[in-house]
Amino acid sequence: CPAPQAAMTQVDIEGPPADHISRVRFSPGPDLTQLLVSSWDGKVRLFDTERERKLRGELSVSGKDATDKPVLDCTFLRENSKVAAGGLSAEIVCHDFAAEKSTVWGKHEGPVKCVQYFGPRGLLVSGGWDKKVKFWDSKAGFSTSTVDVGGKVYALDTSNDMILSANSLRQVMMFDPRNLSKPVLTRTSALKYQIRCAKIWPDSKGWAAGSVEGRVSWEFASEDTEIQKQKYAFKCHRSKKDEAEVVFPVNSIAFHPIYGTFATGGADGSVSMWDGLARRRLCQIPGFETSISSLDFSRDGTKIAIAVSYTFEEGEKDPMPDTRIVVRTMGEAEVKPKAR
Repeated sequence: CPAPQAAMTQVDIEGPPADHISRVRFSPGPDLTQLLVSSWDGKVRLFDTERERKLRGELSVSGKDATDKPVLDCTFLRENSKVAAGGLSAEIVCHDFAAEKSTVWGKHEGPVKCVQYFGPRGLLVSGGWDKKVKFWDSKAGFSTSTVDVGGKVYALDTSNDMILSANSLRQVMMFDPRNLSKPVLTRTSALKYQIRCAKIWPDSKGWAAGSVEGRVSWEFASEDTEIQKQKYAFKCHRSKKDEAEVVFPVNSIAFHPIYGTFATGGADGSVSMWDGLARRRLCQIPGFETSISSLDFSRDGTKIAIAVSYTFEEGEKDPMPDTRIVVRTMGEAEVKPKAR
C-alpha cells in the first residue's frame, strides 16, 4: 500500500488489552469513532478511535460462571451503548456501557465462539462449540430458536437479508431470517483445511472464507452450474524461509462497505486488500510485529481497525509479543477496484 502521507494516517489506540485480542468492531451507528474490543482477559472494552484515542468504558463478562474466562467475540446491539459477548464461560452476556451493568441472557452447552447482530429483525446470533447456532431476541433478552449445525461453529456473519455460519466440518450454511428452523443452503467449502473466518459478500450473493492453510475461497451461493464454475481459491499470507514455503492462517476477513473489496489479516503479521471479482490484490500493509487476529472497517469505509495480537500458531513464546490496536485511514487507491 502507499506509504502514510501524514502522521495521523496510522495510529495506535492507547491502553489495548495485555492479553490476546479476539475481536475488534467499529460501531454501526452514527458515532463512527467507537471501537468495541474483546479479549482473553475476560473483558470487553469500548474505545474512542479519534478524539483522545483511548478507553471510554470497560466491563468484565461477569456472569456467575464467567469471571476472568476468555471472551471470544463481541458485537454491538441496536443501541451503541449496548453490546453482547460470549466466550469460554458459554454464556451470552449483554453489556450496557451507559448503565455500567451486565445481564446474562442464557448459555450454550459449550464455549461461545461467535456472536453477530442481525439488525433488520433485532436478532443476536450466537455460534458455539456445542455445534449449535442460537437466535436471541435482543430486546427481550431470550433465545427464540436453536439449530444443530453438526459441527463446532467457527465463524458467523450477517448481511441485510442472510445469516451465515461456518463449522468444523468445513460446511458453510446460509439462513433466511424469515425461517430460522433450518438453513436454506448447506455447502462444503472449497477450502481443504479448517475454516478460520468467513464473511458474506455485501450483496449476499456469496461469501469469502479463510483457512488455517493460508488460503481464501471466493464462493457463490447460487446453485447454477455456470455460476459455480466461477468460484475459486487462492494462496495468501505465505512467506519463504530457507527455500521452504511457510504457511500462515488467515485469521480475519473484512469487506469494504462501499466498494465490496475485502481485507485479509494473517498470522504472518500483514494485511492485504483484494478485489475478489477481478481476482487481484490491490495492496498490502506489511510490517506488524505479530499476528493479525481481527479486522473491521468503519461504516463509512474510511478506516480499518487492526488487532495485532499473537494467535499461538507457533506455540507459547517468552516473552509474548505485545498487543496493539491500530486504526489506519485508508486511501481510495487502497480500497477501490481498479479499472478492468
